[in-house]
Amino acid sequence: MKSRALQVAKRFLIVFAVGIIYALVCRFTGFRIKCPIKTLTGFSCPGCGVTRMMLAISELKFVKAFYYNPVVFCCLPVLCFIKAERSCKYIKYGEVKTGKFENILLYIMLFTLIVFGIVRNII
Repeated sequence: MKSRALQVAKRFLIVFAVGIIYALVCRFTGFRIKCPIKTLTGFSCPGCGVTRMMLAISELKFVKAFYYNPVVFCCLPVLCFIKAERSCKYIKYGEVKTGKFENILLYIMLFTLIVFGIVRNII
């Protein structure tokens, strides 16, 4: 159990560190990874604006963050909760079985992202 906890902590720290480094690069150099879908097609994908949203969240500017990508902004707490719950189950039991309610939530969020991606390009 202790080794699984260390494994989860290590993964979290790596993702967190990469996010912090990317945020610092964005802030101090202005460099941002461009959306390949928008670059190739000119259409905004459902994830367009996430970098700006996360930077706004890091500055505690939540209204601004919501403006950049409202669907991902609303889904983020749910995704964080699901990830935390799954990590705890992995640490405790060594495996994670996806529950029915969790699957329903993920499918609803996926459907919402697809609809958002279509609607944001029509309006």
